[in-house]
Amino acid sequence: MSPNDNLLLQIRGIVREEIEAVSGKTSSELKYLRIELSNKFTTLSNRIKDLDIKLSKNLAVVTKDISQIKKDISKIQKDVASHANYFDREYLELKNQVKSLEDRAQLKPLFR
Repeated sequence: MSPNDNLLLQIRGIVREEIEAVSGKTSSELKYLRIELSNKFTTLSNRIKDLDIKLSKNLAVVTKDISQIKKDISKIQKDVASHANYFDREYLELKNQVKSLEDRAQLKPLFR
């Protein structure tokens, strides 16, 4: 074997050792990162579940509130219709009384 061949074998050996050392570190780093990501994923998954539960509870409350608001609006609409009908009847009665008085007194109609 020539000295160049011997030197080449030594260089190959050193390069191989360095590659193995680096790949060993990289593998252990990858395992650590995978475990860390798995833990973070689990934490995020739990937080999402908690938020989903809170959202469901709040949705139930809002749905109940909306139902009550709809009932209140319906009642207000009925009250407004009732008041409008009352004032319409009162207006018609008053109009008839004015017409009757105008006819008896033989006055010209004010609003026609």
